[in-house]
Amino acid sequence: MPAYRITVDALDPTTGEGGLESLSFFASTSHDILTVAKSLRARLECSACNATKLTLGLSLINEVIFAQRDPLQLPEPLRELFKSLEISVAAKANA
Repeated sequence: MPAYRITVDALDPTTGEGGLESLSFFASTSHDILTVAKSLRARLECSACNATKLTLGLSLINEVIFAQRDPLQLPEPLRELFKSLEISVAAKANA
């Protein structure tokens, strides 16, 4: 299972104690986020930045929902999107 360290840094200095704020966490996903982002970019004809943001967001939502063991909390269109991404990535891996 691929694992990632995800870090978000605020670009604008904040007033107060620490200057720049950031947060960092580890996440594991059932798929390779980088491969999915490339696939999504090609399918949606969008920029690498937008494909990465969309892939990362959807991947994290997907993992949290499935960790709670209730994928039915997701609306049907999102469940279909996750399935199509998994199929697309699996097909590219087998090619």
